[in-house]
Parts: sequence; structure tokens; C-alpha cells
Amino acid sequence: TPNEDGRQNRCKQSIFIWCGGFTLWEISVVIFIMIILFSFGLLISTDFYRQKIISAERDTIVTVLKKARSEAQNNVNQSGHGVYFGSASNYIIFQGDTYASRSSTFDELFSRSSGITLGGPTEFTFSSLDGSSNASGTVSISNSIQTLKVSFNSEGRIDW
Repeated sequence: TPNEDGRQNRCKQSIFIWCGGFTLWEISVVIFIMIILFSFGLLISTDFYRQKIISAERDTIVTVLKKARSEAQNNVNQSGHGVYFGSASNYIIFQGDTYASRSSTFDELFSRSSGITLGGPTEFTFSSLDGSSNASGTVSISNSIQTLKVSFNSEGRIDW
């Protein structure tokens, strides 16, 4: 059917042709829903990232403890080895009976993640050849999301 200016009104000819537009209200609702979904996704991804950081930190601590125990068991430089957790930026594998009496030229530094809090003893030492430890203990690793623990006994067993 023609319009008053003589042209055909294509919008009424077929159900497959859409001649309307979106109103400002419809666009606002869609944008609001998208903002809510993106915000929810951002919160979930931030928590996921923090959980992965603390898991990676626990794995680093276990690796450092195993390396120190292995060096003690293998009698590297005919000395015991240990790990010092008291540094704010590093984990330190040291050679010697204690951190205070160590030979600092043999120190190995491993980076520590920021935002992680450690609790428990600051020093663990493993005896040469048998790998037994000077003490039993638990290191707690925490951030704003969760707390993980790494334990070991006087025989040198490491559990996580």
C-alpha cells in the first residue's frame, strides 16, 4: 500500500522486514545488564587469581623445602642445609646448621610473592646425609581469600 507521498510502505508488506529502532530505555536496560554481568565476572576472576597466587606460593615453599632437604641428604659441601622464611622478599636456602651461622656465599634466593603472609617458624634445617629436621612445624600461607598449610616433621617429611 502506498504512503501519502506515493511510496510503498515496505514495513507492512512482509513480516521479515523490521523497520523500527531501539528506544533509549531498551538500550539502557541492555547496558545495565551487561554491566552487572561484567562486574560479576570481574569479582570471580579476581578471587580465582588470588587462589592461584596462594597455590603457587605454597608450591614454591614445598619446592624450596624439598631442595634444601635434597642438598642435605646428598651431603653437598659436607654440610646440613636449611630454609629461612624470615626475609620479606625472598626464601633463602642456606648451608650450615643455623641461619645465623651459615656461609652466606652459598645462599640461594627464591622470590616471594607480595600480598602473602607467612606464619610459623622462620627457619628449618635439615641434617646432612639423613635429611632429618631440627624441628617439626607448620608454615601457614595466607592472603585475603584463604589460608594453606605446609607441615613437616623431625624426620624430614613434608606434607601439603
